[in-house]
Amino acid sequence: PDKLSTVNEEEILKKLVVPALLNLKKSRKLEGKKLKSHLLQFLASIEKEFSKLQKLEPQEKASQQEAIIRRAQGTLKILQQLGTSEQTLALPDFSARLREEIAFWLDRRDFEEESMRFEMHLRKVIHLIRTTKEPVGRKIEFYQQELLREINTLSNKAQSERISQSAVQIKTLLERFREQLANVE
Repeated sequence: PDKLSTVNEEEILKKLVVPALLNLKKSRKLEGKKLKSHLLQFLASIEKEFSKLQKLEPQEKASQQEAIIRRAQGTLKILQQLGTSEQTLALPDFSARLREEIAFWLDRRDFEEESMRFEMHLRKVIHLIRTTKEPVGRKIEFYQQELLREINTLSNKAQSERISQSAVQIKTLLERFREQLANVE
């Protein structure tokens, strides 16, 4: 009886369990390929939208500079109306301070660094998905969070309606991308 039960177990394993496991493995590989393709499509959409956002950057920087210069000129007019003498406005300390303030505000609204980091993280995620054969779900989740952080900071710094609209679109895509990551090991 022992020999019969061992043979039956081995036969069951060979005829039922092994093929079922092979089918499962095949099915998971197919699902993985589809998921990889789907994730890469999301990333392509994010890339496309980010490219649009980057094209807005020079216009927005120029607009910000013009706005700050207009404000500085307005401040100078107010000071003149209040009786501040031309000599006071021409003092090196005043001019230097005004230049520092303008530089500060322009720097505060500059989002080039965030833009570079966003692009770097995006490239890393694409590379991980395309080339890595090991489980990368956690790594990609980390980079997705970093992408979200960079686009939020960029949008806040830009203070531009057009850039904000593009950033919202990118955030939406990143959120949908994150939802799909739940299926990645």
